[in-house]
Amino acid sequence: MKKILFILLFLSLQGFCSTLDEDYEQMRPLMPMLQTGGGGSVNLLKPYAEKGNSVAAYLLGVIYEEGKIVDQDENKAFEFYSLAASKNPKAAVRKANMLISGTGTDINLNEAKVIYAGLFDDEEFGQFAKERLNQIEEIELRALYFKGLEEAAFAGDVKAQAQLAQFMLLSGNFVGAYVWFSVLSENKELAEQQADYKAFLDKLQGEMTIHQIMQAEKELTDIKKAIKSTIIK
Repeated sequence: MKKILFILLFLSLQGFCSTLDEDYEQMRPLMPMLQTGGGGSVNLLKPYAEKGNSVAAYLLGVIYEEGKIVDQDENKAFEFYSLAASKNPKAAVRKANMLISGTGTDINLNEAKVIYAGLFDDEEFGQFAKERLNQIEEIELRALYFKGLEEAAFAGDVKAQAQLAQFMLLSGNFVGAYVWFSVLSENKELAEQQADYKAFLDKLQGEMTIHQIMQAEKELTDIKKAIKSTIIK
């Protein structure tokens, strides 16, 4: 068995695979051994990945990302997906997903967008890539909208503060909602609405843990100072 494996390695590592189809063909004789699983798969795949085989690099990425037969290592998973991404659409998709979530690497929406745009013509992943690109653009628009709301809220804009409080609440961020509804409830210019805001805060507290309330009170102190400082400027 060892002799057969050595021969396969020797023959398969001759030359550089220039296409994805060639990568698949190069890996085909090893598939029965890989299907048995076990940590030995890593040692079997690494020489191929290092020689530029995008299928081997992709499989190593999956192995390290899932952590079933080796210790999970998302950084290594990202590295192997990156090695394979230029030729292997499956690896490209996984790499882009990790760039969006910041798993195994820093968040980089721009790089993810470039990867998805490069997959538009792919028969298997083209539609998926277009949908993901649209999702990223929506995320960026929401982030831009949120940033604008925050800036206006810190500048003392009551409408922005109310919108930000609602935005936090709808996003499931009870701590953020508590903070901004508290700011509104303490605004003497909103005398008519203060009772409503305070009643809502009492109800919101009932949905929060003690830890969340303590965190919210701490953030509230910092935010009130920041608002005061921004208004004075």
